Amino acid sequence: MPRRTSRNSYARHPAGWCRKKDGDDSGTCLPAVVITIRLTAIIVPALTPITIPQQSVTPEQLLKEADRCVKCGLCLPHCPTYRKLANEADSPRGRIALIQALASGELSPTPTLRLHLSRCLNCRACETACPSGVSYGELIDAAHAMLQQSAGIKRPLRRAFLNLLSERKLFGHITRLLPLLSRTGVLRLIKKAPSKPLRQLADLASEIPVYQTPPSGLTPATTAGGGSVQLFIGCISSQVDRPVIDAAIRLLTHMGFAVNVPKQQVCCGALHRHNGFPQEADRLSEQNRGVFVSPKPTALITLAEACHKELLEQTQSTPRLQTISAFLLNTPWPETFHFTPLKARVAVHHPCSASGDSPLTLLQRIPGLTPFLLPENAICCGGAGSYPLTQPALAQSLGEDKIALLKETKADILVTSSTGCTLQFRTRMKRAGLDIEVLHPVELLTRQLDLKSKSDRLIFSL
Repeated sequence: MPRRTSRNSYARHPAGWCRKKDGDDSGTCLPAVVITIRLTAIIVPALTPITIPQQSVTPEQLLKEADRCVKCGLCLPHCPTYRKLANEADSPRGRIALIQALASGELSPTPTLRLHLSRCLNCRACETACPSGVSYGELIDAAHAMLQQSAGIKRPLRRAFLNLLSERKLFGHITRLLPLLSRTGVLRLIKKAPSKPLRQLADLASEIPVYQTPPSGLTPATTAGGGSVQLFIGCISSQVDRPVIDAAIRLLTHMGFAVNVPKQQVCCGALHRHNGFPQEADRLSEQNRGVFVSPKPTALITLAEACHKELLEQTQSTPRLQTISAFLLNTPWPETFHFTPLKARVAVHHPCSASGDSPLTLLQRIPGLTPFLLPENAICCGGAGSYPLTQPALAQSLGEDKIALLKETKADILVTSSTGCTLQFRTRMKRAGLDIEVLHPVELLTRQLDLKSKSDRLIFSL
């Protein structure tokens, strides 16, 4: 018989882990074989051998674009890592010089060169400041792809790591194990590990909600007249942003739109593209094009800004591709739409991948609300994709800067439309002991929507 432990704890059993209550021998065991199968389901597909293809951009093409940089330095004040480190090699023009030397063969891919290039957040703030219009994002992505060609054993390991994050089924296996890891104290131990990436991983894992199967299929409109829309829910965001997805579906169906969430959709590809796997990113983009091309709805709506930017640049569905905030702002609302007043100060964070101030304009429709832009929105918060795991020290420093600014604003709520930024803010706030709710704009809008009729309240409670 398993040894009884404290209330609602897990006890070690020859067959696995069992949850027991004091004074009660009954309980649910999670057999060791089940844990083994789940871990195997995570690890084996991610480590499946692949043929390494040639990189998409040749060194000659890379050099041609890099040569457009005149090294004027106007980008320097806009670069988060240069502002932090004051090192020319960690500035856009410094990295471009390194990329030129790497592509021409003047420099080999040494650990130091890799470090300076990997510190780039890919926020692309430098592009808006560049008078020559250099496509820095394309340069740094191509450089990462070039470095992956000589990464050795680290290449399949990096690919496995990206697959764990970007494949919903694999990520689902991980999130199912998180409650067990938390109750058994494993996450607490990892948070005390000497490795910063491991500590950061445990912090982020603590912010991931309990696993729920991502929604799929068609949700009919609750009122007449709007047509239909498709919803892109992404990979990590399909789990981390589940409340956002639910809120978006409820709001859109109440506006008269049938919402279709295609089950066959996959990751947008941004994680792979920014980590040196452009072919894998292109494969994912091609798969999404096949899913979303037919039948054509009124709009293809995205919830996460980073996913939107990747889809916008890589797919051919540009005319109907819109963020949820832009779609809501440009679509006539039913006359029955009313919002419950809310007296609160709401700081609006502007993710690096976002364009326009749609969330700020939308939130002004809620009576009593005081929405305002978070200071220094143009500077990245450090939550860019896998950056908190690959560069935890810089990510932490950039995040702490944002928290310091947020404290000064006396905000009650922080609103952001990026999955990575949401996790970054929640993690840093918890560390700082700051009690400010982090929401997506559509969550706040749906929360304040005044549903007059009993039938409406029932629909929204489902």
